[in-house]
Amino acid sequence: MSSSRLEDIELLKEMQRPGTGVNHADKSFFFRKTKAVFSGSDAVSWIKTRLECDDEKATETFERLLNIQLLDVSLRFSTMSSSSTLFSAPSESSSSSSDSSSSSSSSDSSSSSSKSSSSSDPIQLAIEKMDRGQFRFTRKKRLVVVGGGFAGAMTARLVQHDLEVILIDKRGFVELTPSVPFVIGDDAKAPKISFSHKSFLKALDVVILKEQVVRLTNPFTLETGGGMVIEFDFLLLATGSFYKPVFEGPDVLYATSADQMLLANQRLADPSVTEIVIIGGGSVALEVAGQIAVFFPHKRITIVAAREKLMERTSTTVHDSVIKWFSKHSPSTRFMLGERVASYNVDEKTVLLSNSQETLPCHLLFPCMGFTPCTDFLKRSDFFSSALEPSGLVKVLPTLQIEGFPHIFAAGDITNIAEEKLAQNAMNHTAVVSKNLCHLASVSNVPSDRLRTYDTDERIMLISIGPRHALMIRGDRIVMKGAVPMKLKSST
Repeated sequence: MSSSRLEDIELLKEMQRPGTGVNHADKSFFFRKTKAVFSGSDAVSWIKTRLECDDEKATETFERLLNIQLLDVSLRFSTMSSSSTLFSAPSESSSSSSDSSSSSSSSDSSSSSSKSSSSSDPIQLAIEKMDRGQFRFTRKKRLVVVGGGFAGAMTARLVQHDLEVILIDKRGFVELTPSVPFVIGDDAKAPKISFSHKSFLKALDVVILKEQVVRLTNPFTLETGGGMVIEFDFLLLATGSFYKPVFEGPDVLYATSADQMLLANQRLADPSVTEIVIIGGGSVALEVAGQIAVFFPHKRITIVAAREKLMERTSTTVHDSVIKWFSKHSPSTRFMLGERVASYNVDEKTVLLSNSQETLPCHLLFPCMGFTPCTDFLKRSDFFSSALEPSGLVKVLPTLQIEGFPHIFAAGDITNIAEEKLAQNAMNHTAVVSKNLCHLASVSNVPSDRLRTYDTDERIMLISIGPRHALMIRGDRIVMKGAVPMKLKSST
């Protein structure tokens, strides 16, 4: 490929970039509205400024760009059709609608239209329609979604008909993480809480890659572990979080997937497994403990939590309600609050507490702490380091855009929003991100005050304790508890 063609292709990419590219917007021709268009004059003006050249050179450049076909697979990835043109000229009906506004010019316009339609030269067409015509990019803007969990998959679903979507996820399916603890004691639940991405991402412009992103090479390109280099117009980071594997061994299980809970059921069915230790005092730890208490009542559960209060971000009422439930349904359950597990002995099947130095028997260990955002790949991108907190959380604006990168969004557990990392909050993120993406894709240079913002008002939280009991919590108070909140949680 010649160097001049490469330069033209790079210029085309720049023209299409949100915020810095040629300004395109919805425009009306009398009562007919055309979406995301720009005039020849808009393009020439943009090229003139970008190349710092005169009107003649800018016009010549635009005419040359109009004749470029996107024939290179590497340019737009393998989903681009080799026969698709970048630009489309306005329809004759739109032009004639505009021309009919003046009877004195209708004959001239008709003559011009006739002349244009008889010409097969696209450059000549462009020149003749430069002043009175409108142009658009015929391909959709590309969104790359990194992470196929709640936030990533649902955003892709909402925008799949408005954008060209590439979803990158190493698993190929989305799992309902709030339902993972429900698999304990009920193997049949496992297949019911996961869905293939292909089952709800059916638009023609959607590509699903079972890959892992290793780094962002620049603000508009990323690289996968399989060696793919993929360009994008917009990027959504929705890689979620995981429990940092502090302890390892065949009897250490993490409540992060249905597969892990199926293994837990196998181990819990063993009569010799009697001592269960759960580390953590948050919602996941309590849900795991509640399931074990009901389905495996002969097991002795010990909950070790670093704080003196369970569900520390809520009120003492929530703490007391949890303690009361376990006292009634699982009296043998012990709470070691204000303690940490210093070490785990795989061979002796024991854990050592850090403060009291007490050694506890442990046949099965569930670490439900050590929340860690999955953002290591972003740390390999030097230009992106300013967007990360020391903890690895991504700094987001109220619009869920990354400061300094208006075309990059983040959603779900990896954001630095001060709120509980819950699936329901991730779903609320998707509503904001999808609206803003569609708006930016159709209109460039959108002022930030025209974009939707995320509201962090208090929301209802549902925490299950056992298969038939749940707490409905709002802020620091319990709104409702019992079977009704459990039905609500089961249905979400």
